[in-house]
Amino acid sequence: MKILDIQTGRITLPLARPFKTALRTVETLSDIVVRVITDEGEGYGEAPPTAVITGDTGTCSGCGVAVLGIDYYELGQITGEMAYEILVEGADPATMEVRSAPTPTKMYNPSICEELGITPPEDYTALES
Repeated sequence: MKILDIQTGRITLPLARPFKTALRTVETLSDIVVRVITDEGEGYGEAPPTAVITGDTGTCSGCGVAVLGIDYYELGQITGEMAYEILVEGADPATMEVRSAPTPTKMYNPSICEELGITPPEDYTALES
């Protein structure tokens, strides 16, 4: 099969009323539409232009290129330290600063990167199949 042409377009429609989330207020619905024409026919695809924010390596190993995620071991250590401060030292959870794991896990899906001809950054580690 030989790809002859790829066409893309964007559809934006106003919502009847705004949709509010913790991150933002959405007032329109957007979608990206793709048409691929080959020597054997044509096909269509679509997806919302919304980035997926995840620390889940499972999603990346199934269909993603790379993940910038959370080191759950490191996060567990930080959580344990906070629990100690609360339970042993009497810290008030309501006044404690929110803490997160400072070092992200950088991983990539080697099979998808190879298929797409992508060379991941050197500081990313290959996900195991």
